[in-house]
Amino acid sequence: MSSYNVRLSQQDLASYCSRYSYPLEESVSALVPAVKSRGCLTLDDLKTVGNWKSPRIRPKIARNTDALVQEVTRSMLQTKSIRLAVYIPQALVGVGMPVASTLLHWFHDDPYPILDFRALWSMGFDDGTVYSLDFWESYVNSVRQLAQDWNVDMRTLDRALWQYSNEHQPAQANAVKVRPGNP
Repeated sequence: MSSYNVRLSQQDLASYCSRYSYPLEESVSALVPAVKSRGCLTLDDLKTVGNWKSPRIRPKIARNTDALVQEVTRSMLQTKSIRLAVYIPQALVGVGMPVASTLLHWFHDDPYPILDFRALWSMGFDDGTVYSLDFWESYVNSVRQLAQDWNVDMRTLDRALWQYSNEHQPAQANAVKVRPGNP
């Protein structure tokens, strides 16, 4: 994907962002200063993020050790490589590309979008997309370019993309899940 076909207009971005509301977001947002200060997440931090992104992965995430979570996320937060940044956290139980992208979105110094079927739909994807490192790198670059073009931070853009889909994506499209590809 070298360009984007975003459904949301720049003029409506603030309106959609203002209507965005998602349970437990404040609990994740509250972790940011401590994680950035430590340079890694703890197992409890990962549980909080996992619960926000996808509560069904809680039992899997709980199988990680605190030491492993800290080691893996420290490496993830230090790399400047878009590919490694999403690949490294997948060493943790219960963490695939969507959760890895969420960790990057909230805690990495570089801006990262959250890989989510709603944001993908708002960016112009209608079909199930195979998550691959090539797709990820292209998607990150495209969403970063959109944020730059619209002069907004990544969190603002992510909220607006999610909310736009929440209000406009056809119900049957909500059932379309993105298929994971080989990392």
